[in-house]
Amino acid sequence: MFWRIKDARHYLFKISDPERSVKIAAESALREIISRTPIQARCRQARANHDETRELLQQLLDREQRAS
Repeated sequence: MFWRIKDARHYLFKISDPERSVKIAAESALREIISRTPIQARCRQARANHDETRELLQQLLDREQRAS
């Protein structure tokens, strides 16, 4: 899964543990997408869920960057 770093200086110098922050945000995005989708639909829509999760992860990371 890929994401865009919109401010490399902020990512490298303002976040104490960037890799951990991304991991936590990714887990949160996955849990949210999975919790919204019934089990049968999850199996059929794996690719759509992947795209939706990637978009949500990017939004979470952007929001975190603006907040710090």
